[in-house]
Amino acid sequence: MIRLAAIDTIIPAKMDAALMYIHSQFGYSVESIFRELVVQSHVDLGEYPNTFPYTISDYYWIQEGEARVRPWVAIGKLKTGVYFYYVANCNDPSGRFYLNKKATGIMHLWISHRYSDLINWAMDADVYKKYLSETSATILLEGVARMETSDASQSEKSDQM
Repeated sequence: MIRLAAIDTIIPAKMDAALMYIHSQFGYSVESIFRELVVQSHVDLGEYPNTFPYTISDYYWIQEGEARVRPWVAIGKLKTGVYFYYVANCNDPSGRFYLNKKATGIMHLWISHRYSDLINWAMDADVYKKYLSETSATILLEGVARMETSDASQSEKSDQM
């Protein structure tokens, strides 16, 4: 089971500016922003309107972006049961991804049957650190570390007897 960030930190509206331009008329069709994972078998992207972002069922983590400062980032699940990881950068100071009939940013979308593949193969190191610090994934890692420490302590006690 995937553990989510604190529910009050997931505000889908934080992604509106980056998601509203996903359409071929703006130069950001789902097909053009999709990046295939090397470890992933074929994933059906669907067709408008039954495709990303209209089929998002759950957000697991969101980073609100700011034009020219930091990207908009989201990871979650689609209604089809697959997971998505989406990153959008905007170069226009106003935060618009499309201006004067020209794209002013870049978007990437990864879709996978396995959540872990998105974390391992799509996320860069800086985003990964922030994701860990803001989600309960840190709790999971701390729990594993405690278990390993506990196992080592048990092993030392057995050796002493």
